[in-house]
Amino acid sequence: MDGDDDERYQRYKALKTAAGKEPREYRDWQVASGKWAKSRDFGNQFRDGMCQELGRTVERGWVTESYYRTRDGKRFHDSAIIRGRHAMEFKAGNIGREALDQLKKDRHALRDGWTIEWYTVEGAKVDKEVQEKIRELQSRFPERFRIITVTREQMMRERKQGQRKPLPTRRGNERNINSANVNAPNANVRADTEATSAGNIDPPLCRIRLPNPGTLRRGSLPGSRREMWGNPNSPARSVVPQS
Repeated sequence: MDGDDDERYQRYKALKTAAGKEPREYRDWQVASGKWAKSRDFGNQFRDGMCQELGRTVERGWVTESYYRTRDGKRFHDSAIIRGRHAMEFKAGNIGREALDQLKKDRHALRDGWTIEWYTVEGAKVDKEVQEKIRELQSRFPERFRIITVTREQMMRERKQGQRKPLPTRRGNERNINSANVNAPNANVRADTEATSAGNIDPPLCRIRLPNPGTLRRGSLPGSRREMWGNPNSPARSVVPQS
């Protein structure tokens, strides 16, 4: 094994041992690590393409790989805007039980006034317990927890865009979305929301309704709806839930 791999493997073994789990042998770890890296890159490309299509970029205050501190640990979001208290999670494939921990931490952020959007791909398999937790959050926070289902064609198109033009990541304090003072009074939350609607933070996209919306099917996740939208400055389109 080379120096870098050896160092990463030793860190991996130490973490597994500390957690009371049996670490993989080096060859198995190397194969699994390679698959994870490909999956991570695939997801990041989908994220970067969607962020650009939505107009949620660094230039407009959106930060990739942001985290939020909760009593259950840090919740890393794929992208967030601090001033707007708005975060996004992108799932380019099937959603397994590992999402339960993310949803548990999302509940804390939602209680503190955040809006959270999960972007999923049509036809992806979703763990049953994950579906139940999603329903719980949608029932508790119907206006601020949103499931948005995109088509596989849209996902691949946005992934290619993200592959061509990856977004930069920010480090240091800008990654910690707690710096937005999430416990601010409700009046400040309303002010941020009003500023968003006015276009000072993230102006709404121009919605384009299909001629026959009745032909659209519900998304694969509970409560998700599909509707065509388009940025007036871009020919690309995607799907978002009905408001």
